[in-house]
Formats: sequence, structure tokens, C-alpha cells
Amino acid sequence: ANKYNDPEYTYNASHFLYTMNDSLHNESDAFKYYKIAQAAKDSMASIEKIKQIQILTFNEQTREKEQQETAAKEAARTKLVITIAAIIVFILSFLAWNRIRQLRLKHKMILDQKEAEKLRAIDRMKEKFFTNITHELRTPLSLIMSPAEFYLQHPEELDDTPKFLESIYKNSGYLL
Repeated sequence: ANKYNDPEYTYNASHFLYTMNDSLHNESDAFKYYKIAQAAKDSMASIEKIKQIQILTFNEQTREKEQQETAAKEAARTKLVITIAAIIVFILSFLAWNRIRQLRLKHKMILDQKEAEKLRAIDRMKEKFFTNITHELRTPLSLIMSPAEFYLQHPEELDDTPKFLESIYKNSGYLL
């Protein structure tokens, strides 16, 4: 059993020899085999403890690896959520900006239309004013020119000069 370096076989063989020598009352050989059996038993216990320690170490490493993987998955999930949230915020910001821009353009267009309407109204007022001014100037001038033209074409009828001058004076007063 010692040749194969197997503590279990060494223990079984030593225990068997111890039991035989003890029953034969050969105490010195029994004690020697007892010591060998105990050493083999201790060796087996040490090997078992080493195996348990290795199993515990393996289990601990596996658990740590699983925790790291779980943490990595959680970090990736968190990063994904943050990325999606950032994209949503960007899209909402863009939509708000675009809406504000459209409202500004619409407001500007309304202001431009109002300004254009005011300019058209001012143009109509100017046109009406100049039409009225023209009318107010042309009417008395026509009333002045008409008798003057008549007397220029018919000088022989100039006998009513005071009436002619009175008409010119009266109509030129309208111009003032």
C-alpha cells in the first residue's frame, strides 16, 4: 500500500494488521501498525480537507465570476438606459426647437403681413391724398384757365373784363 502511495489502502492494510496483532497480543507490532493507520487516516483527512478547500476555492471563484458577469450586465444595461434616455432627450429637444422655430417663422410672417398691409394702407392714403390735392388744385385752375382761354381765343368779347377778373380772383382764392 505504501508502494502505491495511496493513504486509503495504507490505512485499511495498517488497520487490518493492527487488529490482527492486537488480537494476537502482539502489542509492539499492533502499536506500530496503529501509528501507521493513524498517520494514513490523518493523511486522508488532510487530503479531504485540501479537496474541500479546493472545492470551496473553486466555488468562490465561480461565484465571484458570476458576480462580475452580473455587474457587467448591469453596467451594460445602465449604459443602454442612459443612452436611450439621452437619445429621447435629444429628440424631444430637437422637436421643441423645431416647433419654436416654426412659431417664430409664423409670427415673423404675420408681422411681415401686417407691415405690408400697413404699407398698402399708407400707399392708399397717399394716393387718396394726392388725388384730393390734385382735384383741389385742378378744379380752381380749370375755372381760371377756362375764361382766360376763352378770351384769348375771342379777344373781341373782352368787354366784360371786370367779371372776368373777378372770376380769376375768386377761383385763385380757392387755391390758397
